[in-house]
Amino acid sequence: MEEIKTKKCAICGEFFPLDNFYKQAKSPDGRGSYCKTCHKEYTKRWVLQHPEQVKQNRKDYDSSHVEKRTRQRKEYRETHKDYFTEKRKQHVKEKPEQYMMYEARKRARKFGLECTLTPDDIVVPEFCPILGLKLERGKVDKNRDNCPSLDRIVPEIGYIPSNVAVISYRANRIKNNGTSEEHRRIADWMDAVYQTEKSEAANA
Repeated sequence: MEEIKTKKCAICGEFFPLDNFYKQAKSPDGRGSYCKTCHKEYTKRWVLQHPEQVKQNRKDYDSSHVEKRTRQRKEYRETHKDYFTEKRKQHVKEKPEQYMMYEARKRARKFGLECTLTPDDIVVPEFCPILGLKLERGKVDKNRDNCPSLDRIVPEIGYIPSNVAVISYRANRIKNNGTSEEHRRIADWMDAVYQTEKSEAANA
């Protein structure tokens, strides 16, 4: 019967089978000096004592493994959709100004627009200043007409404090990128068609 090889842990001083030590290529026996339990405790303490180094190490790893880390994050989010949906709802409800600022920055990068907003530049009113709807925070599903939405008053200018207003999602969707003159013409046309239809129905 083959004898089980053991090794002494350099921290706790106990002897354990080699399988109870993590692999380490540079070690003569191919195993590290600490048993797995001590190694985990040592790692926890080191991480707590060197937060900046840990942050830099992770940053360096991410920058040198961009495709791998992007794929891992995407796969993780796909397999934890419910968790991230609830997390997003909570964030939108508790910190709508911060959430809208993040979204504004993403859109600004996508369309090459200026964005100088901070959360303090975004004020969420109780009611939509256009439609009078009571604004409801935290809704991220398809039926979100009452959600607060960040609007660029002049679309071409970008996201700067003087060019943004918080209105309802429905008002923002209706407004989209049309001019005030275009919206007046649409309203006039709708009123005229409505009156004509109403008159014809009364005379039928």
